[in-house]
Amino acid sequence: GQTAGCPTTKKVALVGIATDCTYWNGFNSSEALRKNVIGMVNQASQVYESAFKISLGIRNLTVLDRGCPGAPSAATPWNVGCSDNTTISDRLNLFSAWRGRSLDNNAYWSLLTTCPTDAAVGLAWRSQVCRQGSGTSSDGQGHNETVAGANVVVRTSTEWQVFAHESGHTFGAVHDCTSSTCPVDPSSQACCPLSAKSCDAAGKFIMNPSTGTGITQFSACSVGNICSSLKAAALSNCLTDNKNVPTITGSQCGNGIVEEGEQCDCGGAEGCGNNSCCDAKTCKFKNNAVCDPSNEDCCNDQCQFASSSTVCRPSTGECDVQETCPGDAAKCPDDQHKSDGDECGSGDGLRCASGQCTSRDRQCQVAVGTSADNSSTTACPDTRDSCTVS
Repeated sequence: GQTAGCPTTKKVALVGIATDCTYWNGFNSSEALRKNVIGMVNQASQVYESAFKISLGIRNLTVLDRGCPGAPSAATPWNVGCSDNTTISDRLNLFSAWRGRSLDNNAYWSLLTTCPTDAAVGLAWRSQVCRQGSGTSSDGQGHNETVAGANVVVRTSTEWQVFAHESGHTFGAVHDCTSSTCPVDPSSQACCPLSAKSCDAAGKFIMNPSTGTGITQFSACSVGNICSSLKAAALSNCLTDNKNVPTITGSQCGNGIVEEGEQCDCGGAEGCGNNSCCDAKTCKFKNNAVCDPSNEDCCNDQCQFASSSTVCRPSTGECDVQETCPGDAAKCPDDQHKSDGDECGSGDGLRCASGQCTSRDRQCQVAVGTSADNSSTTACPDTRDSCTVS
């Protein structure tokens, strides 16, 4: 449950959503489809905000036409009808290649479809959040696959849960342990145990391999899993400050995201609680407030700018520089670190790189992964995780 590596104040992961031709089933209008997608992301966002101080906002929504083409177009090869010839793995591969060619800086993209493969209703590459472009990986059977910040979610009655689950993989989470995967060596990180003394997570949390009712939160192990993954790979660079966030919904007071036209947004009456700085109904500052400490690093409990002696971003190591508040603004200064290539550590060829003391071998292990450590690997066959219907 350690949160080191996750934001200390609220950030937003802007995501892209694409719906294929099959997703229209059950919707009478584009507005009904759009409303469903926004509601799904908002529900998952509440869970992420509570666990990681990261809200999920839709920056792009690509809705393809109703009625599937006889042959997929070169522009959207993933837009095909349900068929035994196209598995959910094929969809992820095609969608990942498409996402890899995108020039946006979204945290990741999700493809929404109604086409499962057997019991599989979701599939994702692990630890690909904030990674631009794409790479290739062997599936172990002589075929190359495309790896990118992308996942596939099949529409079910628990769609938001599957979206939250697959997004969890994208952020770096492994599955929770089950009775069939226990006992497990905790150091292997093959799955997330309930605790140090108990392996089986009993199907109670978001990262359970199959969907279920009443699941509304991540396990403590998954929280530590994701925060550690973000810290190890320095993958939080695409998370935006929660201020004037450009989402497709515009100003939606109460969703926890400070969009254009809002001064603050603490998440509606329930999320705001006793917040003394932000009005939950109007998303405006209360009398004399100039900032909201739940949303900004350099805001004190009196809703005023923190002093210039306040540390807003502690150093994470000898290659990272500590930042202090400016005294006249609520935003912490940009993260600074020592120059890449500066010597650090106790020898062994260690150098500073993006604020971390590391070596070429260590960097390659994080970026490419090894078969011995599937907690941080991103380009090995076993890092493509699926979710099933129970």
